[in-house]
Amino acid sequence: MSLNEDYNNGTFYFNDYWDSINKKMIMYEEELEKKEELISKFKQSLNIEKAKSHSYETKFKNIKDQYDKFQAGKAKLNNAINLLKENLQSYEEKIRELEEIKLNNEKEINRLKEQINSLTSQLNMANSKLSSIILNKTSQNIGKKFHILDETKKSLKFYKV
Repeated sequence: MSLNEDYNNGTFYFNDYWDSINKKMIMYEEELEKKEELISKFKQSLNIEKAKSHSYETKFKNIKDQYDKFQAGKAKLNNAINLLKENLQSYEEKIRELEEIKLNNEKEINRLKEQINSLTSQLNMANSKLSSIILNKTSQNIGKKFHILDETKKSLKFYKV
C-alpha cells in the first residue's frame, strides 16, 4: 500500500469517523431538541397544573371560609332557637298563670254576684217589710189625724154656740 492509499484510507476512516460523529451529534441534537421540547411541554403542563392547583386551593379556601361562616351562623341560629324556646316556655308558663288567675277572678266575680243577688233579695224583702210597716203606721197616723180632726170640729161646734 502506498502512502497515498494509506492517507486516503486514513482520510476515509477519519471522514467516516467524522461523519459518524456528526451523525451522532445531529442525533444527539435532535434528541436534545425533542427532550427540550418535552421539558418545555412538561413545564407548560406543570404551570397549568400549578395554576389549577392554585385555583383549587383558592376555591377550597373559599369553601372552607364559607363553611366556617355557615358553622358560626348555625351556632348563632341554635343559640337563638334555644333562647326562643326558653322565652316560649316562660311565656307559656305566664299564660298558664294568667289563665289560672283569670279563672280564680271569674269564680270570685260569680261568688260576689251571688252575694250581691242574695243581699239584693234580702234588701228587697226588708224594703217590702219596711213599706208595709210604714203603710201601717201611716194609715194609723191618718186615722189618728182624722180622729183629732173630728175632735177639733166637735170642739169648734161647741164654741160656736
